[in-house]
Amino acid sequence: MSNGTCLVCDYMCASCVMVNGISKCSTCSGSTYLDSTTATCKNCPNGASVCSSSTVISSCQTGYHLTSNSLFCLACPSNCLSCPSSNSVCTSCLTGYYLNSSLCYACTKSNCASCVFFSSSQYCVGCNTGYYATGGSCYACPSNCNACSGATCNTCATGYYVSSGSCLAIGTSVDNCNTYSSSTTCSACSSGYYLSSNQCLACSILCTTCTGLHFGACSACTTNTNLFNQICLPTSDLSSTSYQLYYSFPSAQSYISAGSQDCNHYMYSGATVTLNMNELAGSQVVLKWRVFSKSQSSSYTVDWTNTDGTVSNSFTTSSSSGQSFPLCSSSPSTLYHLSIGAAIITSVKISNTLSFTSTTTLALQ
Repeated sequence: MSNGTCLVCDYMCASCVMVNGISKCSTCSGSTYLDSTTATCKNCPNGASVCSSSTVISSCQTGYHLTSNSLFCLACPSNCLSCPSSNSVCTSCLTGYYLNSSLCYACTKSNCASCVFFSSSQYCVGCNTGYYATGGSCYACPSNCNACSGATCNTCATGYYVSSGSCLAIGTSVDNCNTYSSSTTCSACSSGYYLSSNQCLACSILCTTCTGLHFGACSACTTNTNLFNQICLPTSDLSSTSYQLYYSFPSAQSYISAGSQDCNHYMYSGATVTLNMNELAGSQVVLKWRVFSKSQSSSYTVDWTNTDGTVSNSFTTSSSSGQSFPLCSSSPSTLYHLSIGAAIITSVKISNTLSFTSTTTLALQ
């Protein structure tokens, strides 16, 4: 940090400190080591995965082995995955190769993905997509089948569904559907979508998998976010030094009293987006919101009110732009961090609401 601003460390540093106005590495990332003299991170010797200096190696990368004096990582034989003590004796091979007399040889059986060597012959134990293994060889699955057990199909190609062990063409296509249970019925959606009334609807913007619309329905998150109380939060939003409560709105659309759905359920748009706060209770509330916007606006007006009139505050919240995310089929959105502090509520009433007033389309999560 310099003058209250966080500066980027050198790309090889895992962490750094500022000394006399100069950035110095304090810890290093993988396959590098800290040079205490220069306070910089340097690359480990070729083939090394962990080292403490240019001459002291702890472990080697896949396909290399460590010499007895721990000075070098030497390459294993061709197509070899591991050779713990020698660069001429292999103990395991890459996929598509088999081990024979400490060396790796390519599987040559037709449509074979992995094989073993036994009694002077190759035996296939794993086949390419659309084939199954039996008797050491690979045979074709039924027509339009991706995975099968003998002549019985388990998984069909896109545009087909399993019926009595065979693959039949679907009659009506459902957008973003991955698996069908009949000619018109979707049973599983593609990643990033969830199934609702035979439709595949988009998960919340940071979800990779979810069980329902928007808030509180995520089950897995995108890179650089964490799953917290069924919502995906950017890593920087999680603090280990203070207690944090993240309130997640139910998915019922009745909780949205202003604004309309946009971008295949990713966003709500309108001059005002209003959310019902009925489940929120307390004597003092600090609200923190993350807002996604397709525009590059730097501020939003936020109103907090209730029917008793005990709270009626308007906040013009400055926001700092963060990471950009792809949204819909065009124009990426930007993540903004908004905060409202110390809103005093003397009496919690039925229709507490929080309104985001803006001229842009927002995704609130």
